[in-house]
Amino acid sequence: GGLLVSIGILKAPGLLPSVVEETDKTIAMKSPDPLAKIDYLVLPKKDILDIGDLSSEDAAYVADAFEVMGDLVRKEHLTDYKVITNGPGFQQVRYLHFHLLAQ
Repeated sequence: GGLLVSIGILKAPGLLPSVVEETDKTIAMKSPDPLAKIDYLVLPKKDILDIGDLSSEDAAYVADAFEVMGDLVRKEHLTDYKVITNGPGFQQVRYLHFHLLAQ
């Protein structure tokens, strides 16, 4: 599943719904299945299955994802927010992604 998402992000990012920010390493969109009033789904543009699969080559992608989340926090003037990610047993899609959540 993660590989298919990765290919879709790399090959056709314009087809993804509700994209709010995009860099060469990250794409952020409104979550299609929100967990809170504000739920941005932030995905590195590299096929990383989960935190346990991170390598030193992935550092730039993870750092960029957090920079994008920082931009969203500032743009939305968020003060009460959290960032979550899940391990493979709790992921609906096995692909490293983050949720930026706020009420």
